[in-house]
Amino acid sequence: MFLNLVINAGQAIADQGSVVVRTEATDDAVFAWIEDAGCGVSPELIDRIFDPFFTTKPVGEGTGLGLGIALEIGRKQRGEISVESRRGGGAVFCVRLPVSADTIASS
Repeated sequence: MFLNLVINAGQAIADQGSVVVRTEATDDAVFAWIEDAGCGVSPELIDRIFDPFFTTKPVGEGTGLGLGIALEIGRKQRGEISVESRRGGGAVFCVRLPVSADTIASS
């Protein structure tokens, strides 16, 4: 899940920019933010980025599976992934995973 999110962020910045990963733990959850200073996602596309096979990349440069797979992995662990972005303004993905052993699904 994290590999897919970081790869996606790296592809968004293209030749220049930054990717920042931050983490935080609370009593009931672990959070990770993956933030890039890349091209961002326009509002009309933001609801589709987790759809399988959806990509904004040119033909032959992506399958459109990375974010969908990340979301599915997060859900299997009873977690959540959210995103904030704007075209030209980068993106921030927030992953929330529960820490209680009885709430974590088996792999």
